[in-house]
Amino acid sequence: MSCKLKVNTINGDVFILAVNPTETVNGLKARLVQEFPCEHPLERKILKVELLNDKAAIDDAQASQTLVQAGLFHAEDDEAEVSICYTRRAVNAATKRGVPLGSVGSGFLQVTIPDTTKEVSEEAFQTCREVVGVFIPDSVTRIGKKAFAFCMSLVRIDLPPSLTDIGDEVFLTCESLVGITIPKSVISIGHRAFQGCKSLERIDIPPSVREIGNFAFADCSSLRSVAIPDSVACIGHGVFKGCRSLVSIHIPPHWVTKIGEAFFESCSSLRSIAIPDFVTSIGCGAFKGCRSLLSIDIPPSVTQIRGEAFKECSSLESIDIPPSVIEIGNGAVACCSLLSSVAIPVSVTRIGCGAFKECSSLESIDIPPSVIEIGNGSFAFCESLVSI
Repeated sequence: MSCKLKVNTINGDVFILAVNPTETVNGLKARLVQEFPCEHPLERKILKVELLNDKAAIDDAQASQTLVQAGLFHAEDDEAEVSICYTRRAVNAATKRGVPLGSVGSGFLQVTIPDTTKEVSEEAFQTCREVVGVFIPDSVTRIGKKAFAFCMSLVRIDLPPSLTDIGDEVFLTCESLVGITIPKSVISIGHRAFQGCKSLERIDIPPSVREIGNFAFADCSSLRSVAIPDSVACIGHGVFKGCRSLVSIHIPPHWVTKIGEAFFESCSSLRSIAIPDFVTSIGCGAFKGCRSLLSIDIPPSVTQIRGEAFKECSSLESIDIPPSVIEIGNGAVACCSLLSSVAIPVSVTRIGCGAFKECSSLESIDIPPSVIEIGNGSFAFCESLVSI
């Protein structure tokens, strides 16, 4: 049997809802949250509805009761009236011990960390899948390792201007995090701090940051652009590995002497990059799997191209190796299927194993007399190669 429920909101709005008197109070509350005109997905997740019948609140103990059992309807009624107000599911907590456990989808909530907190401890909220928003007070200067790791529903977090250190793996695999502002007070971003934040589209690194750890933004597959400030003096490897949507990046011209291992590995949307003149080494797998990379300018400061540095750059048509390079590492340019010619400068003394393996369009290559070692399979499966 369907009945009419007149719903009065705290804002003075009135709407009519068709209900079945045998449905539960919990079921009705869930429907009312869906009816609430709130566009922000975070707000919708943490809203909860309070029912007031004759100005008396229907308490949580009645949640599993039917509307008749809870007194909203009498058996003979075909219509009833109720007032509602919406509040947020929110808790004050310094660690996950203060967060009530609930099933994902029904227990989403927002957390406010107490004003007296100076440091968010290691693993403080790790695996709290119900938490969608966090407010951190100005008293906090450091966030410890894995503090919010695997908070799969975390959409928004406000970092305070007092923060100086974002620890290792702090936001590891926070897959729902869409944006974050790093305060201008932050000096260090730890290893894997944002790895696996698949919804993160952009991030602004302030000029206060001096150090970025290994794999800090790896596997942020929605990240499209990033600018590394001049202030960064130390940066790890694999920092942007697996950032499949990354199309542009600014690297300060005097900032680094080495492009680290796997730094841009599998950045499959990256089309071009300017390597600063101060770089002396391109690390192992630095650009491996950058399938959209069309060209690359290697500055005359580079002396080493490490193993698999440009492997599987399948759109790369040409590469200019400067006369400063001494060594071309194992598999350095392997599987670059569109590469048609390479000029090896007289500075090169070693060509590693499989260096140009499976470059199927490579037609010619000049090897200077300076080369004293050519590794096994350096030109294996170069089907178009006609002259050396």
